[in-house]
Amino acid sequence: MYVDNATTASPIQPDWLTLEFLNEPVTLGYSTGAQLTIKVGDISLDFSMPAEGYRKSGGIVYPTDASGSVILNAETTPRLAGMRRYLHEEIAKRSEERVRIAEIVHSFTDIINLYGSAI
Repeated sequence: MYVDNATTASPIQPDWLTLEFLNEPVTLGYSTGAQLTIKVGDISLDFSMPAEGYRKSGGIVYPTDASGSVILNAETTPRLAGMRRYLHEEIAKRSEERVRIAEIVHSFTDIINLYGSAI
């Protein structure tokens, strides 16, 4: 089973304060029953390095560079890179929501201060 052909992925939990998620682990499941846990940040979004070889470990086939190191990037694992891009987009939406909520809270406190000083 090729590493990019995962059939399931565990949910991730970004840091509640900063929404940072690149160091969060994600567990990928495969139809063979094999599982792989990696950090989201281990998946590169660039197309800089094609696979020069492959190796199999734990029932999963990984792309490797010339030295045999595993490479997970947009060229060798486009689905995993797509997952990381999707997570970026979702985190950006959450960040925008937080900004809107902060603006509403700020406006509310301005109104309370205005009416509080009038009394």
